[in-house]
Amino acid sequence: MTQDPRNTARAAREGLAQGLNLLQTPGLPPQFLDAAEPIARAMGSLMQAERSDGAPYSVKPHADVALGALREALGRLQTLDTSHPAAEQAMGAVAGALGNVHQLSNLQAAPQVPTQYQPPQQAYQPPPQAPQFAPPPQAPQFAPPPQAPQFAPPPQAPQFAPPPQAPQFAPAPQAPAFQPPAHGYAAGGMQQTAVAPPIGPGNQGGIYSPSQHPPPAGPESLRAPAGTIEAELGAHSHSNFYKTLSGNDIVEHGGIFVATYNIPKLNQRVQLRVHLPGGYHFDATGMVRWTREARDNPDAPPGFGVQFQGITAEQRGLIQRYVRNREPLFYDDL
Repeated sequence: MTQDPRNTARAAREGLAQGLNLLQTPGLPPQFLDAAEPIARAMGSLMQAERSDGAPYSVKPHADVALGALREALGRLQTLDTSHPAAEQAMGAVAGALGNVHQLSNLQAAPQVPTQYQPPQQAYQPPPQAPQFAPPPQAPQFAPPPQAPQFAPPPQAPQFAPPPQAPQFAPAPQAPAFQPPAHGYAAGGMQQTAVAPPIGPGNQGGIYSPSQHPPPAGPESLRAPAGTIEAELGAHSHSNFYKTLSGNDIVEHGGIFVATYNIPKLNQRVQLRVHLPGGYHFDATGMVRWTREARDNPDAPPGFGVQFQGITAEQRGLIQRYVRNREPLFYDDL
């Protein structure tokens, strides 16, 4: 039996009330109260949906208003530091109510059933006419045989071309002295890590560990491949992993948000080098699924979200260890 839309609206409103109370917890910064206004607006629209007759055409307009207000509240919360337990619980309550409100916004009106049976009216069709007499087909006209193909002279032999000259020898550049990598964080919350060497016997799965020794090669082997986008992740970096409402697995349903002003196009395949705390980083390939320009939200950093492709078990372990210490972002993909 289908659940009454009014009960769904009531459940969403009660979840938002819990999140609103958490935002008023003593000790939270006053910036968290900025998200209370759109949450209260969404609760008012859900209250009107509860008092309706429960029909889809009565509930859907109020659900659309509540959905827009909740997306605005979630966007404000994501721009703030959610290290406080009450702030994390409030964000979870808002995200949970967003799923119920999205279900109410997708309600469809039930088809109307006719009250009385009306037999179908058959159109009058005249009786088929007798086939008209058709004269027999005429015999085919005589066609002369095709002419023989004209003789074509054989192709001329290619002209002789002198062999290309050998390239001039250039001496190889000298390799610079090795500099040990710096670990930890620099000023402004940006991480300083060493660049990974190519994948080899001591670098399985595209993961670089600070315990490995740098190979005795030139500077080209220590640089990222051409066209690679580097993402620096730290304790307070704008770049962070994200998850969506479709699922909680970051690798399967989410990805990584790269904070940058140089934003590629949607559905573009990119090559990433992800730097993690402690001097670790790995190379990965992904697809650009969403973007955020600076003009879209002045309070949030611009950048783009990438969904991973072909993540190994070692790389997944590094991602899970990072998200255990820092809450990932939320992205509404519905």
